Amino acid sequence: MKMKKLNSFILKRLYIKGIKSINCVSACGMHQPKISQSLSKYKTFNKMKVVITIIGLLLCCNLIGFDNVFAQDPPLNDESDQQVWGYDPTMNDIISSSVNYELVDEYIDKAEFPIIQKGYLRSGVIDQAWAVNQIVKYNQRDSRWANTRLGGCTSDTIGTAGCALTSFTMALTYNGRFNVNPLNVNSTLGTKACTFDANYSAGKYSMRANILAASPQYEEPAKKIIRGGLKSLKPVMVGMKKVDGSGSHFVLVYGFEQYGSNSFLHFIYDPEGKNDYATLEDYMVNWYITRIYTFQ
Repeated sequence: MKMKKLNSFILKRLYIKGIKSINCVSACGMHQPKISQSLSKYKTFNKMKVVITIIGLLLCCNLIGFDNVFAQDPPLNDESDQQVWGYDPTMNDIISSSVNYELVDEYIDKAEFPIIQKGYLRSGVIDQAWAVNQIVKYNQRDSRWANTRLGGCTSDTIGTAGCALTSFTMALTYNGRFNVNPLNVNSTLGTKACTFDANYSAGKYSMRANILAASPQYEEPAKKIIRGGLKSLKPVMVGMKKVDGSGSHFVLVYGFEQYGSNSFLHFIYDPEGKNDYATLEDYMVNWYITRIYTFQ
């Protein structure tokens, strides 16, 4: 809605400006037959300039605008909304809050400016951020809970479908906030562990969830939001879907390094013991980002 209003405003202003420019020529006393042809050419040229300017600005707005990156409202469970919002029920989570645009702006701003934290800066690294202090790395396939039924599911266990639960559990341990593991978090969340409800889950630990539903064609803006969250000293829980539609997964991003103008690595704790990838980029070959969660 914001983008539509802005586009409409630009159209109106440029249209009025173009008409004024054309009328100015007509009002300058140039009515002689000798200049009628020149006037006609001027009008045509001026109109073309207005049209080109409008198209350029609209394209620019659509490229830099972040309204299209994230769902503005909780998506509904039908095909049209799944297409518009990038929503997919196979993610095994619930989007139950609208986008916090102030937070998005804050994350974007922080991602734009280098904030190199104190500590050892590896050679070749020009920017970094870490939200990893005291995080306990957990594996959903750990024998202590792998065969425990995921709360709310009829047959799935923590081992088979507990990536969101396990990633959330790791986020809870950041800075030593909570002494938890996937087994007791699953018990605390009850039926809200499956399907995973981030708002409810955060509330059970007196926290607030910030939820963004990302579209697959906006990978780089989504990563910018992730870096902004890290620079706000929050580990970022990221949901992904496989390109071929065969699966979904959640991981916890705890830091990033930048090596050039557009070269990044985003470091993750992967609850999936089978792959146990070290970076988000390992997944981006065959996966795309669909969710970004932070908790505070």
